[in-house]
Amino acid sequence: MIDRYYRGLLMLFLTALLQGCIEPYDFEAESYENIMVVEANITDEFKRQEVLLTRSFMVGYDTPMPQSASVWVYDDSGNSYLFREVEPGRYLSLEEFAAVPNRNYRLHITTTTGRYESHPTTLEESSPIDDLYARRTTFNGDDGVALLIDNYNPEDAATYFRYKYEETYKIISRYFHDFDMVYEDGQFREVPKTKEERICYNTVPSNDIILAATTSLQENNLEGFLVRFIDSRNPIGSRRYSILLEQQALSPEAFTYYETLKKLSGSDNVFSQNQPGFVTGNIYKVNDPEEMVVGMFNVSSVSSKRIYFNYSDFYGPEYDRPHFTDDCDISTPPINPQEAADNVIAFLELGWIKYLGLSHLAGEETGVIGAIDDVGPYMFVNAECVDCTLLGTNEVPDFWEEE
Repeated sequence: MIDRYYRGLLMLFLTALLQGCIEPYDFEAESYENIMVVEANITDEFKRQEVLLTRSFMVGYDTPMPQSASVWVYDDSGNSYLFREVEPGRYLSLEEFAAVPNRNYRLHITTTTGRYESHPTTLEESSPIDDLYARRTTFNGDDGVALLIDNYNPEDAATYFRYKYEETYKIISRYFHDFDMVYEDGQFREVPKTKEERICYNTVPSNDIILAATTSLQENNLEGFLVRFIDSRNPIGSRRYSILLEQQALSPEAFTYYETLKKLSGSDNVFSQNQPGFVTGNIYKVNDPEEMVVGMFNVSSVSSKRIYFNYSDFYGPEYDRPHFTDDCDISTPPINPQEAADNVIAFLELGWIKYLGLSHLAGEETGVIGAIDDVGPYMFVNAECVDCTLLGTNEVPDFWEEE
């Protein structure tokens, strides 16, 4: 394993050397516009509602720090809800409120560059998610677990939907040892672990635009609609998995907006001849309607549902359980002479390797180094094979449930 790091350094050197033989392509954007970008979805949940603001930026540059703004939502019944910036670009309403049917809502934003407003928007109503379930299946030729929903709506309810999710999965380290190894006062020494490293959890939000429509169906229902597929080789499903799915009802205008974004984001080649154009939402600049603004103000009914499943619910012991870390070969690097020990010390201090105990080459009673000169008495492995906090958090989520 130690040799792997030397090979990595060599590869970095060769890469730098070979770059001198390759003529780089210097990509520069020919034009750039500083455009307001808005993400706002007011729901029928009684809570502090959220508005996100940022601005466009040139390729190769960091995301700009959004400027402070005055943000509020008002309706045609005279109600007004002020928002406050809680972190750069993120605004929460000062008070909790919920959107109600048969009322027009508008979003208003004032910045140093002008005033922005949305078109009047009404609440899109739908029924709650009836069922969210997992089923082992084959998708695009791959074996795995599909997350599916059933949703039954009245004929006069919303027919367009967007889905978001947060998935949480359990991580169990491939190896575990009660002690760590440190180098102090000229010698290696075992010390008790000071944190939980064996069992962790990781929560990840969806980054896909998941849309559904019932307009082409005979009834306003979704049955067996796929929202997530987890390949059998994906380690997130290798222990215990949970998904929290959120359903948002969309207006036809909002559905078209997100459908266009989905098509553009799925482009395979950003240098293709068919370059994406501007995506128009329902937000405009009051004092300059011709200025481009990216964003959509939604007012949606929202439904959510959570489920859990275990790897053993779908796969038997004859299947090879996937791992988060494949490079987990145990090594016993030499610690003599001092130059060899320095390498081990450096990798320990950098957090690249973890201690796994005495190797079989050490005397069972005395701990004396074995007779092989190029092998040491201690077992080590890549850190992520032992320390699950490199892959998630060792804090159990508040919502987490075991069997």
